[in-house]
Amino acid sequence: GHSSLRSLTTFSGVVQHLAVSSDGTVAVVGVIQPGAVGAAAAPELETVDLQTGAIVASVSLRPGSDPQSLAVSGTTVWASVGNGLETDVVRYVLPFLRPLGTSASGGNAGVPTTLETLGLDPGRDVVWVRGLTVLDCASVTTGRVIASTSPSGSPPPYVSQIVSGLAAGTVLAVTAAGLGRLEVPAACRS
Repeated sequence: GHSSLRSLTTFSGVVQHLAVSSDGTVAVVGVIQPGAVGAAAAPELETVDLQTGAIVASVSLRPGSDPQSLAVSGTTVWASVGNGLETDVVRYVLPFLRPLGTSASGGNAGVPTTLETLGLDPGRDVVWVRGLTVLDCASVTTGRVIASTSPSGSPPPYVSQIVSGLAAGTVLAVTAAGLGRLEVPAACRS
């Protein structure tokens, strides 16, 4: 058989992450600008209409930051954005990427975590972050670690991504060697 890939849209940089709305009409991508300097180095989040390929909205992130993970829950986009020292989880409203929390509460109310974000789990209101030898689930509202789990193995495998929001509450861990099912600590399941 013959299959082909039809281009839907192109971007000015390199697409690093993708999240799709549950109805499949809109996608959000993280776009980085390798080799750029100054303001041109600012990564962006962009919303794409999946029917037409049109870029509906774009929001610039801080130069030197890195969109590490994206998730969509209902009409809310969750983005973890790191700078090498810390990561903030920020939220936007689809499709125009309007920041949440811009009222008197003061800004987007990013949630700080101290390590690289591997995955966002809006259904559980947790963010998964990697420690040296453990995986932590932290509250997206406070940033505090709720519980930790250690990947089995000697040495423990290096987990590069967490994929959640799947059927029956399944959480998958992506490692250099393959794919595994993560035993989610009870405190992280609510």
